Amino acid sequence: MSMVRTSHPSLTLFCYARPRISILVRRYEHVREDRLHHSCRSGGAAAGVLLYATFKQYQNKTMASSFTDRNKSFLDPEVAEFLTHVVKGEQRQVEEMLKKNRHLALASGTVTDHADRTFNHITGFQYAVWALDWHMWSMIQKYLPEEAAQSQAQGFTTGPWVEQHGVQANWQSLLDAYEYYLENYSKLFKASKWTELNNIWLIQIGGAQKLLPMHVFHEYCHPDRPFDPVPGFTGPLPRSLPHWFSLDMIGSAYCIYRTAALGPKMWRGNMHKPVVKAIYHYTCDRNALTQLASTRSQQREQLVAKLNPGSESRPVSGGDANELGHSFWRS
Repeated sequence: MSMVRTSHPSLTLFCYARPRISILVRRYEHVREDRLHHSCRSGGAAAGVLLYATFKQYQNKTMASSFTDRNKSFLDPEVAEFLTHVVKGEQRQVEEMLKKNRHLALASGTVTDHADRTFNHITGFQYAVWALDWHMWSMIQKYLPEEAAQSQAQGFTTGPWVEQHGVQANWQSLLDAYEYYLENYSKLFKASKWTELNNIWLIQIGGAQKLLPMHVFHEYCHPDRPFDPVPGFTGPLPRSLPHWFSLDMIGSAYCIYRTAALGPKMWRGNMHKPVVKAIYHYTCDRNALTQLASTRSQQREQLVAKLNPGSESRPVSGGDANELGHSFWRS
């Protein structure tokens, strides 16, 4: 392989010996495609001219084959911004970036989420699948060539983040905390064990909420759909949060709950309701979060089956979350 400098500061040509063609990889995607009329040389011999029409024919395969090694040594600021929006569940911003540069769906990088989980060499699509963010991955998939999506899917269970964070996100610790609270609420309430009840909410429930992927908070905060009756979680998801919402405060100053209310609520210390009312309200949240986990896991399994026919999903294990793919670039 040879690297050829061009007159444009943000364009690098990588020439590969291939029958009748040279493969071009753009280091950055800000250059207009109609400028891609460059010649390149490999080993001193002319490798050929890559015309625009030829580039369009091989574009998807090229971009999916040669960017991984480059991302090991640097992270394009545009890629970093893109991955940050994905992790924050900012679907509108993600799609706006993809409309301007669809190759961002192919780019991998390192990103850290609000729970201080670091994901190395991960794509936006892979993170969305790891997080069980069905709305996000469905949108990104529209901008991915089928071959690239299949290649990225191979990393769902082998990505460098899987060992630490697992194959997919899960919020079983939150469901367990809800269950413990519901099982013990009556006796603790009657015994006026307010400190213990507060600790269950702020430390156990709040601590578990802090680990949730952002799309789960968006479900809590859906503007016009409560948790009673239990939703099917297959409709549109507005990405909205109340003005008082702060990840820094979750698990320390307050927690979030929804129940049958018209909007999300803030739980703070000594807000313990009468037994019957409390059991009803927080059973709503537990049931809804259980359904959400089930629905998203099933949607993930369907995606994996479609992208990797005949493959079997790896069991979810370890941690409060899981991960997926590492490099998917292949020619």
